[in-house]
Amino acid sequence: MPDDAMDQVEGLPARQAALLEGRRGDERHPELGWNIAEYVSHATDSLRNWSERLGRARFYNDVALAGGLWSLERAAHAWVDSVSAITTAGT
Repeated sequence: MPDDAMDQVEGLPARQAALLEGRRGDERHPELGWNIAEYVSHATDSLRNWSERLGRARFYNDVALAGGLWSLERAAHAWVDSVSAITTAGT
């Protein structure tokens, strides 16, 4: 079961990109509160939040420095990519 969940999450970006191809992001379903971009962002935040929770559950004091630096690099790149996308979209 965990492998299935990891496969689903890992494939989520590609499935969403294919499903939303040609959309602007501001479209919304009349019975739902958010637009497409808001739901994508919510899913992103949710996955990041769960990553942090799992990180706390694994006890940070047990993480090897090399692993921590690797994780920091990935998180920093993800943050820069996110902020860049937002600022580019806003111009």
